[in-house]
Amino acid sequence: MSEVYAISNGITIGNNWDFASPELAEHAIRKGWCKNPDDFHFARCYSDLLYTKFSYCKERRARTTELLSAGMGNLTASERRDLSDRCFSEANSTEKDWLERITGVSVKRTNSLPYRIAWNGFNKTAEMPDIRKPST
Repeated sequence: MSEVYAISNGITIGNNWDFASPELAEHAIRKGWCKNPDDFHFARCYSDLLYTKFSYCKERRARTTELLSAGMGNLTASERRDLSDRCFSEANSTEKDWLERITGVSVKRTNSLPYRIAWNGFNKTAEMPDIRKPST
């Protein structure tokens, strides 16, 4: 093994790939996600900003790559399992820290009407229960 790579559920394809739909860049241009074929970058055009930001995929990818690189080519199956356990442990610790930081933070609802309408539509499509109504 000469190098390692991790994706951590984030889009990492930029402007270098083996195969793509002939309309891939043109679709992004029509949607206004980029200006022209030279400006096209798959991750920038097709990633969801909220999902990408709040999933911390870049940070998780960097940490996974760091851990894999440390033992590159020399990891036994047991060591790979230990690495996975360490990654999950770090993720659990980070989540615990995040929950402690946000606990008690007051949330003020100041979202605009179009924002609320959009999220209500997403929730309805996803068949999420309406938390404003008591469940029966």
